[in-house]
Amino acid sequence: MAEFDLYEGIVQHSSKSCGAYCVNAALAQLGFMPKATDVDTLNAADLTKGYDVTTDPGRINLWRLSHLIYHRLQIAEVVTTQTYKVSGNLELDLTASPGPTALYKENDGTVDLENSPSGMVAVAKTLAPGLAKNITYYTAFGKGLFNNFKVLNAAGGYLFNREEDLIQNKLGKTVSLSTVTSIPFQTNQVNLILVQYAGTNTMHWVAGTRHLTDTDKAMIYDPVTGDVLEIATTGHFKPQTSSSAKPATQIGPNSYEFPGIWIRLGA
Repeated sequence: MAEFDLYEGIVQHSSKSCGAYCVNAALAQLGFMPKATDVDTLNAADLTKGYDVTTDPGRINLWRLSHLIYHRLQIAEVVTTQTYKVSGNLELDLTASPGPTALYKENDGTVDLENSPSGMVAVAKTLAPGLAKNITYYTAFGKGLFNNFKVLNAAGGYLFNREEDLIQNKLGKTVSLSTVTSIPFQTNQVNLILVQYAGTNTMHWVAGTRHLTDTDKAMIYDPVTGDVLEIATTGHFKPQTSSSAKPATQIGPNSYEFPGIWIRLGA
């Protein structure tokens, strides 16, 4: 199967739904396309309970996308709106005083909220329980970036610490420190990579896997354009190490910086 062939040309339906598209594209790439599956959403009223809200679960049906291929553009939006109910649960405020804040919120699929790593991990864990790898990686800078945000929910703390607790202690998946100088890509694995538009604090997600035949290249699906692009790995995908060192990679029309948070899913 060509890289991200089911999601090539599929553009995110709202400005912040990128993470939902990336996790669905990754699962499709890895061959996990189950029929309608309920995925619990985060208990925003009590974060200590994690993803246990089943009153209005996200019923995600990736099977439809692969079996109704001639209508995949329309189906992808419907399916991914369901995924976004789970992954799109963060409201970030960079202008708050005395410092940035984060608020976890419920999402009916239409509210434009940031995708949390824990929400994306929850989707992958439920739709693809047979995944050999479901690991969230972070660099020291990425951890610091997330911990700039104070969580406003009860018992919230700071954003990285809260996400780490949700992923490790509530979802039972690994969170691991990485010291790599370039984000690695492997065959039969997909990275869901948090990026920032160069020179801004605007967050976005892209998905990437190693090129099928050229180990020096990665294939990147960017839901903001719907493009699947071949990008050389040498000299690119370098995580940020400080507020002044911001290496960027050009992916289609956009230049992205890599603050150092990504999720590796592997078959």
